Order: sequence, then structure tokens, then C-alpha cells
Amino acid sequence: MWIQSRWLLVALGLATWLDYLTPQSLTMSLFYGLVCLLTGVTLSGRAAVTMAFAAMCLHCLVSPLPNPWYVSALQDVSEFCLLAIVGLEAGLLRDTIEETRMLHGSLRAHLESAREVQKALLTPSGLGDLPVEIAVRFDIAVELGGDFFFVKPDAAGLLFCVADVSGKGPAAALISSLLRGLLEELAGETLGPAHLLARLQRRLQGLLPENTFITCFCGWLDYERGQIVYASAGHDPPFLRRGGELLELPAQSLPLGVEFAETFEESSVAFQGEDLLVVYTDGLTDSRQGGEEPVRRVLSEHQGSCEALTTRLFELLPESLVDDVMLLALRCRAGSAPV
Repeated sequence: MWIQSRWLLVALGLATWLDYLTPQSLTMSLFYGLVCLLTGVTLSGRAAVTMAFAAMCLHCLVSPLPNPWYVSALQDVSEFCLLAIVGLEAGLLRDTIEETRMLHGSLRAHLESAREVQKALLTPSGLGDLPVEIAVRFDIAVELGGDFFFVKPDAAGLLFCVADVSGKGPAAALISSLLRGLLEELAGETLGPAHLLARLQRRLQGLLPENTFITCFCGWLDYERGQIVYASAGHDPPFLRRGGELLELPAQSLPLGVEFAETFEESSVAFQGEDLLVVYTDGLTDSRQGGEEPVRRVLSEHQGSCEALTTRLFELLPESLVDDVMLLALRCRAGSAPV
């Protein structure tokens, strides 16, 4: 602050020197006004008023009073008031900018904390002892996102869901948290994927904001039968690799929140041997110009673990994401069905 004050005093001295050198008919209010403006912006409105008073005093010292003197005095007082107003407005602008900067910093800190909480909720745990190999990876385009996954294993099989809430940011994150809570509640009931989506649809009715929808792929891996029963609410078709063939499991119904349909179609597909299923959100294919082709190529060529596969797929993404990305890879253990 001392350095700023010193340069402002130098500027005031320069304006006074120019005031001394110029004829009486040429006003120096503009130069003094600039000094007061800079004082208000860099220091405060009170300092700017003090600078305006000092400027008028110096102006009176270097400029002789003409006759009648009271006319010049009235003009000086008017200029002082004008300079003081300019300085005060500059000070208010400085205070507003500083408050905005502080609020922005506080908001970013809160969003960063919320981001860490969301990452902790999305970080998979307890999936290493399952009869199938599973890997989950995600990335968020902004501080908070609406993509999420849900996995619920039991002795008979594995319930898994991948969903994408429309939009990004805090609103999408809150809706995804709501959906996750509903899934936690409904997962305890014996429901197939289609019935689960229907129950979610009914519970979400009246809770979603206008023009908000959720795409969701819900699957049940039956260990004994070696098959996946699934239902899709408008979600991007997952990829199923069987041998050298890459299949898609297309969406059969509209997203959640669209027209609030009461029923969802359900299908099943065998899942045995070393079959590989990859469920993802659209950020994986929409974030690059090549679309699905690079993803298909990696899926066709990859022979390593599911964890290594998710790493390779995320290497396809640009550094700056335009959308959230959620990826779940599921594969039978080598050599046999899940049981």
C-alpha cells in the first residue's frame, strides 16, 4: 500500500506542476480527477476524498486568485466536490470488486469441497471380492456433475446402474444424489431392472425441474444363469464384447422424467466365458470428434484387465472435458461363468 500511495503522491505532484505551468484559462480538473480516480480504485473512497482536498489546496497555491476572488473560490469548491464524488465512486467500485472476488473465492472453495465429497461418493469400494471383474472410472467436466453409478452385489448376483442427469453443475449433482438415495432404498427389494426403473420414475415424478431428464441403464447379473437382465431408459447403448464380436444393447424406453412412462421394456443377454460389458455415459463419445470409432477400436483390441481398459479409454479424452464421463467395465473371470 505504501508503494501505491507513493506513486499517487508523485502523480498529484505532476498534476500540480502542470497546473502551475498552464495558463489560468486552462482547467486542470481532468488531471486531478484522474489522480482521485486512481486513489479510489487502489486505496479507498476516504483516501480519494483526502486526495481531492489536497489537490484543491495545491491548485489554490499555484493559481493566483483573479478578481472577483469569490467566483474562483466557488469554482474551486465545485471542482473539489466533483473530484470527491469521482473518488468516492471509484472507492465504491473497488469495494464491490473486492467483495465479488471474496465471494467468488468462497464459492469456489465450497464447490471444491462439494467436488471432493462427490468424488468420494463415486469412488468404488468393496468390489474386489466379486465373482466377476469390475472397474469404474469417472471424470467431472466442471466442479460438480450429474453422472453416477450404483453397484449392489449379493450372493445371487450383481445389480448395477449407470445414469446421466441432463445438464451439469450443482443442480445435476443434487439430482444424482437424490437418485442414488432412491436406488439405495429400492435395491433392498427384489425388483428386476424394468420394475426398478418404473419405481424410480414414480418416485421422481414432481421432483425433477422442468426440462430435466435422466438416462439410466440398469442391469442384473445372475451368477447362476450366467446372464444379464437389463432395462435402459434412453441411455447410450452399452458395448458387449463376445469373442471377436462387438455388440450393442440399445435403449428400449424413454429417459426418466420424459412423459413419466409407467412401464419399461426388459431384455436379457448371456454373459459367460470372458464376455466384456462396458456401460458409459455420452461424455465418452461426445468429447472427441471421432465419436464411437476410437472406443470401438480399443474395445476390440484390448486384452488386459478391466482397470487397464478404463485407463486406455480415458486416454482418448481431451484434456478439457465438455461433459462428464462415467465408465463401468464388467467381465467374467477368465475360463468360466461367474459361478
